[in-house]
Amino acid sequence: MTDPTGFAERFQAVVASTGARPRLPGELLAQWAQFVEFCEEGYDDNLDEYDNDLTVRDLIERVLNAPALEGVPELRWMREQVAESDERFRALLGSEPLPFEVPRPWWRARLPRYGGAEMVDDARRRYGVRVELSEE
Repeated sequence: MTDPTGFAERFQAVVASTGARPRLPGELLAQWAQFVEFCEEGYDDNLDEYDNDLTVRDLIERVLNAPALEGVPELRWMREQVAESDERFRALLGSEPLPFEVPRPWWRARLPRYGGAEMVDDARRRYGVRVELSEE
């Protein structure tokens, strides 16, 4: 099967330029969707791990805005896939903004409403933000 737009090659080049490990578009989208699922269940780890896991969305944003991919038809498909997970993630976020001096992207500006015990404690201690203990 040929790739007349060179999307796969361009995508790989953009990912490599960020210093991230090589991934295929579907793998990156699956990682974001899985992270969202973890948050829907009540993220059950600490804030450092949460921040690390959230880097997948940072990478997606860089890919979506990469000049090397402008006008490539496959990018529309990717945007649609990301939008589905983004919508689910936005619905999970609490209303309290995190106290950062520098504006952050929407996915980093607030924490999920529910989390595990470590997340609840870290959010209160580090940011003074309330995260409810998930029921799981």
